[in-house]
Amino acid sequence: MKMSSIAPLTSKKKSIFGALNIATSLKPYRQHIEKLLENEKTIKAGFYQFILNNISRYPELDNMLDVENCEPYKDALEFVYATLSYDVMSADSDKLWAFSKPFHPKVFYITPALNSLVTGDNKTAEINSIIDNNLSEGQELRLVYSFILNKLYNYESPDTEFYYSFKDELTGQQKSYIINMDLKFVDLHTEGVLPTLEFETMHQYMQNDNDWQELKRVLPLSQFKFEGFSIWAFEELRTQHLVNNIENIIANRENQEPHLVYEEIIRALKIVVQKSDIDIGILPFLQINNQCIFDESMTSHSIIAHTIIKNTAEQNCRNEDIRQYFKSPKPLYFNGISRENENKYPFLSHIGAEGVVYMVLLPVYVNKKLTGLIELYAKKSGAINKNDIGTLNIVLPQIGQLFQQNINEFEASIETVIKQNFTSLHPSVQWKFNETAWHFLKDNSKDQGSSELRKIQFKEVYPLYGAIDIRHSTHERNVALQKDTLKQLHLLQDTLVTIRKKVKLDLIDAMLFECQKWTNLLEGFINSAEEHGISAFLTLEVEPLLRHLKDNFPQTQQIINLYLDATDEKHGVTYEYRRKLEKSITLINKVINNHLESMVKDLQLAYPFYFEKFRTDGVEYDIYIGQSIASDRPFDLLYLANARLWQLKSMASIVRVSQQLSPQLPTFLETTHLIFVHSNAIDVSFRNDERRFDVEGAYNIRYQVIKKRIDKVNIKDTEERLTQPGKIAIVYFNQKEADEYVKFINSLIVQDVFTDSLEFLELEDLQGVAGLRALRVTVKGS
Repeated sequence: MKMSSIAPLTSKKKSIFGALNIATSLKPYRQHIEKLLENEKTIKAGFYQFILNNISRYPELDNMLDVENCEPYKDALEFVYATLSYDVMSADSDKLWAFSKPFHPKVFYITPALNSLVTGDNKTAEINSIIDNNLSEGQELRLVYSFILNKLYNYESPDTEFYYSFKDELTGQQKSYIINMDLKFVDLHTEGVLPTLEFETMHQYMQNDNDWQELKRVLPLSQFKFEGFSIWAFEELRTQHLVNNIENIIANRENQEPHLVYEEIIRALKIVVQKSDIDIGILPFLQINNQCIFDESMTSHSIIAHTIIKNTAEQNCRNEDIRQYFKSPKPLYFNGISRENENKYPFLSHIGAEGVVYMVLLPVYVNKKLTGLIELYAKKSGAINKNDIGTLNIVLPQIGQLFQQNINEFEASIETVIKQNFTSLHPSVQWKFNETAWHFLKDNSKDQGSSELRKIQFKEVYPLYGAIDIRHSTHERNVALQKDTLKQLHLLQDTLVTIRKKVKLDLIDAMLFECQKWTNLLEGFINSAEEHGISAFLTLEVEPLLRHLKDNFPQTQQIINLYLDATDEKHGVTYEYRRKLEKSITLINKVINNHLESMVKDLQLAYPFYFEKFRTDGVEYDIYIGQSIASDRPFDLLYLANARLWQLKSMASIVRVSQQLSPQLPTFLETTHLIFVHSNAIDVSFRNDERRFDVEGAYNIRYQVIKKRIDKVNIKDTEERLTQPGKIAIVYFNQKEADEYVKFINSLIVQDVFTDSLEFLELEDLQGVAGLRALRVTVKGS
């Protein structure tokens, strides 16, 4: 068996090994043999002593071995090899090993078996080239830091093996080898104080290639010296090892970007194919509304995706030839991309334009469902034949597993975005939409496409309304705007005064006068017209003047730039109070939303209901529960009572969560909490124009009117607002509902949810609404 000749060492990169503090020495090996000899009582002791006697003839090998001139020490190195073979219980001479400087691919000894495998005059240079050119910078760093973390922190790192393929000149077959570096005869010396590292931190560094720079900062390589020698072991790869390699890549993909995982997979597949002139692409089958789409984070290694994105305005498969192929995919083998091929599969014309001559497409399935494609292509005539790809069938199940994981994650991410940013169909009513769509399809088949969608409606459902509002949010916005604008006016005055010293322009004095006028006005109460006037002054008068001065008087540029930086909306100091307020409002809404969503899941376990929330300065929500929501489950009023009790308890929980959040808020804000109890069932229907449910009928609309008007209602004959921080207000019409809530509240007082402070209140009349009453109770601990 002979290895194809490799060019002399020509590194493709600047190796980090060259920057290491390295001493090549047999001292760690000698100390290892002496330690074995101390504890050995069998016949092995004589063998160890014999080795020591022979290498002791060269004491200079304990210091610095000249790797360029190892011929005088050939016998000693043979003894080292013999000892290692003996240690592993083998008398064979078939070890494919090479000894080198620590880490550095500078080989100074090759075993007879590896020597016979390599052709050429300079075999050490060829081995150097194999190692050096197949190690990326990331792999080199992984090798070095795996050794350091293991020695100093007892951290067992992931595998650091890499692979090499070549053509056997005797058989003409492609062969692949796994290459491992053994560092048992390398000692590590440190300088300076070492940091304390937790296991989780080390694991993150070694799992995520993006953290190498941080690891180099924490443990700089200049802090270490490596003494001894490395052993590079070559082992021929078998099919099962290739499969295991791909499985390991998939299993360890959690902390890696998709494109990095795909790069590893492609490298592994090239070892399977065993032809260096074949390129490989992988493409997961992602869909939106049954249309194939190309997500660039997952398709950057696909020539099909590349050409589609490059040659179409829309990055999806709406062109018929691609769509048709994915409808009934099958393995395709193009022994030369001809005009006939392009006519049958038009997407090939784009691929041919990239210089591809031969191509193979292999669909990948999981449970008979398409999950993606493997692409093999070559830009050299005759590069692919069917026999070359036979072993790929062995790894297709593993690739299918990766594709399926990608599909699941993609669909989950789409669903998350929809839930967080848009109104999505609630699971409890999904069945109704499916049923309506099915009726639409059946009706259209009968009426030749003239049917319309049936109205989606739920009759006689009981509504529950809740509102968590940020108190005085409009006032707080006005205050923040006033503070920021006042700060901007003061800054503008200072800026104009400084500019006046450098530029003689009467208009600057006029602008200063205007600025002082607005400042005086803003320090008191202003109306909306005056607020608009200040904004117009800053935007329409100040900004054009400053731009002119900056462009025509270079001596003002630095002064004006400081003002412009200060008035930047995202980072400037003149937006500080508004940014703090918006950050506080956003944080409150986020926490309330998350808390509410988690509690809603518990209620769904009792009986299905429709839940819809709306974001204002706070959160409002509607719940509809009744027989028509869950037609397959009998409804009883006890489920309504259970929902009302849940609403009361969940609102109390939100009160506590909101108040616990206060110390984290850049701007102090308080929330108020309101429940509206509606006595009777109502009808709701889905409005296609607004993509939401709304009430129906004149009587039912009264429910919506009341909801919109009670948030700022006062207690009758007072100026006191019903809703107050730390309390829950429950608005109702009928005494029957009040009695029910009183029972709930009394039980929750015993459970230390509420204080013993229940209030019975009459409310002021609202436009078109009279006779409203309310209960109000204080949440304990608020």
